[in-house]
Amino acid sequence: MQPIMFQWGSLTIHWYGALYVAGFIAATLHWTWLGKRQRFPAGFGVEMCFWVMLSSIVGGRLAYIIANLSDFIDAPLSMFRLAQGGLIFYGGLVGAALAVLLLAKLRRIPLWMLADYAISAVPLGHGIGRIGCLLNGCCYGASSQSWWAVPLNGIKRHPVPLVEATFNLVLYVVLLKVITSKHREGRTLAVYLMAYPAFRFVMEFLRGDARLPGFTLNVAQEVSLLMILVGAFLWFALPPTRHYHPHGNSPGQ
Repeated sequence: MQPIMFQWGSLTIHWYGALYVAGFIAATLHWTWLGKRQRFPAGFGVEMCFWVMLSSIVGGRLAYIIANLSDFIDAPLSMFRLAQGGLIFYGGLVGAALAVLLLAKLRRIPLWMLADYAISAVPLGHGIGRIGCLLNGCCYGASSQSWWAVPLNGIKRHPVPLVEATFNLVLYVVLLKVITSKHREGRTLAVYLMAYPAFRFVMEFLRGDARLPGFTLNVAQEVSLLMILVGAFLWFALPPTRHYHPHGNSPGQ
């Protein structure tokens, strides 16, 4: 693994931070393209990225700090050192969800329509970010002697970040198909909530880094099960599609 992208004097750029930013750039390009298709005003994709990026970083970092609180007690300023890693995805997802709720309220956009729009880019950005995890040597897998194992600090391990990156990019294609079809609003979100957490639940058995224990499984697995149930509920319980007229009720207002 090579966590450092390049160094120039005292400036050090890490792959984790660079690919995290690249993930948001890719998501912004997706939202911009999809926004034109769904007749959102120009620039709404950039606005979405700003709020989702800010809220997901705060949520993901807070979750990481809570899960590793003992590591920050003696060095509290290290809470702000994000470039080398230290974000929990589900924490970031909760933060982003709160931002979408607020944005739907402020811009008077139907919630499920905006939720579909927002979630459709998540696997794309997440997949790119997971490659940063692989290069950074975090979120690593358990030791393995299988053909697909990758070396990390002299130990061959399951390439969990690489597998997750691949799955996310495939899921992105699936969500793109769903959101551009005539499904009810909210179905794209429901598919994501059933698909990614199910995959994540299985991948947790292959993780080799410290996991936060839950009641019977680890916290990530228990959150995954809850999200699957929420996704299944939304799939069957969502109301009929509401019509949104951006020119009369513009997100840019």
